[in-house]
Amino acid sequence: MKFKSISDIHYANIEISSRCNAACPFCSRNYNGYGVRDNFPLRDMTQDEFSKIMDPVLGHPKFFLDFSGTYGDPCINPDFKKILEYVSKKYPHVKINVHTNGGMHKSDWWQDLAQYKMIQIDFALDGLADTHGIYRQRTDWHRVIENATSFIQAGGNATWQFIKFKHNEHQQEECRQLAKELGFKTFKVFDDNRDTGPAYTPDGEPFAIGDYTEKLLPVEEFVAQEKQFQIEYEKNNQQEFVRELDSVYEEVDCWALPGKIYVAVNGDVWPCCWLGGTFPLTSDTDNGWQLKKLPLKINAFEYSLNEIFASWQSIADTWTGDEPLSTCVKICGKCSDYSGQKPEGEYENFN
Repeated sequence: MKFKSISDIHYANIEISSRCNAACPFCSRNYNGYGVRDNFPLRDMTQDEFSKIMDPVLGHPKFFLDFSGTYGDPCINPDFKKILEYVSKKYPHVKINVHTNGGMHKSDWWQDLAQYKMIQIDFALDGLADTHGIYRQRTDWHRVIENATSFIQAGGNATWQFIKFKHNEHQQEECRQLAKELGFKTFKVFDDNRDTGPAYTPDGEPFAIGDYTEKLLPVEEFVAQEKQFQIEYEKNNQQEFVRELDSVYEEVDCWALPGKIYVAVNGDVWPCCWLGGTFPLTSDTDNGWQLKKLPLKINAFEYSLNEIFASWQSIADTWTGDEPLSTCVKICGKCSDYSGQKPEGEYENFN
């Protein structure tokens, strides 16, 4: 299998900020809701950096740009509107999806976004006023609703994104009805495989999400434990994923091969966000120890996209070897006990 060339790239999942106003318990940037992880890279991508990376591919006639919120919220980037303006003027054919918790800025800021007709905004609204903040800590449901409504009433295309948890699943239908009444174009429900576990408030108070029944550690102990895990990752001491090929999967149905890329906020370009964890070189992911062995050229400020894509062949080469990349097997490996971890989504369009 070979990855595509520049002319084939028609989709980019791009991270333009690693900063966020929220404190979601299962976000990789914090300690299950508490603080910010040691050495976590807080950064915003400038409009000039964006254009340097993306100009070679944005000319594709059917390009889709996905501003994700994997490690931060794109709308917190001070250059966010400059980037939108740049794309709208130079590449007006490009369609844009923005993922945000919608809890920052005043309503007029969101109203102004409606002028960019090529964008759709997914507002994270995980329940109603009494449940939304359980997971979306440090965001106010009423403010998100006000911001989303301002965008909608100005002509904007908005989606209500609802992540299903045990504490909010009983409100799904009520949220769907409210979304329709407020003028959201789409109601999207995700069950993203992270609905159970230990959590902490921003002040360090422990609580359980979902059916988690194990002892909740004091936040100081939990943070110390997580820091030790990070040290082990950086030393490449995590348990190695080595299995016989035939007993794991038949093939890797790679998400990236059809012409998709993930761009991290520091300019690293990866086949997908599952491989591209927080830098340096995904030291916090389960396959970081494997990736560090490969002759990869990743950063778009140091290498051309052609050089980066060519180096990805070393990733594909592992799929037929004795040590396939664990993330590739878990996420995209067919017939694997570990596969199928991608979020399952349900969509309802109201128009």
